[in-house]
Amino acid sequence: MRINRYIAFCTDYSRRGADELIKKSQVTVNDKLLDDLSYQVKDSDIVKINGELIKPQHFVYYAVNKPVGYTSTTFDNHADKLVTELVPALPKVFPVGRLDKDSTGLIILTNDGEFSQKIQHPSFEHEKEYIIITKKPFYKSDKKYLENGIELEEGRAYFDDIRIIDNHKIRVVMHQGWKRQIRRMFSAIGFDRIELCRVRIQKLHLGNLKEGQYKVIRPEDVI
Repeated sequence: MRINRYIAFCTDYSRRGADELIKKSQVTVNDKLLDDLSYQVKDSDIVKINGELIKPQHFVYYAVNKPVGYTSTTFDNHADKLVTELVPALPKVFPVGRLDKDSTGLIILTNDGEFSQKIQHPSFEHEKEYIIITKKPFYKSDKKYLENGIELEEGRAYFDDIRIIDNHKIRVVMHQGWKRQIRRMFSAIGFDRIELCRVRIQKLHLGNLKEGQYKVIRPEDVI
């Protein structure tokens, strides 16, 4: 783990604040002054700030029902509201993956970097399920277009499963996770205005969790 991220996990400092500590010669690793901002902390390392030992805080895992208007990041000068504001301030956590500002639904927050990697990395191919609400009617012919895949900048985009609930409500399942992928796929077939809610990440379902609320979960609830 990069040193500034490690310090952020162990303390109330932000990553930027951690960088400043290093620049001011206030951080030691194994009792040696650290000046490398890119240093990767090993399990055996002893990290101190101004001579005081720091250790990782205990891991926590939250499932959050993100409302519209919240940005899925820990820091953004241009964001009015951050998803991290919906959970306890300490220990500090970060969102696992993205859920764009205009979308609602399930997002996981944690301070466990290894768990986050397991959820996000494409090689694990974890499923995510969404409910899409369209402004104009959605027909079987539209479903056919999506089933054939949509060419995006990153490559061919596919849904693993598409089911029409009614003419304005569609359920999709996918394991790809490109930026705003669902919105871009629907836009490509003429649906520029959609409502999007994520209802499942692998085994974890949104269930009855209300918008803006969170619940404590375990890694085994997800994978």
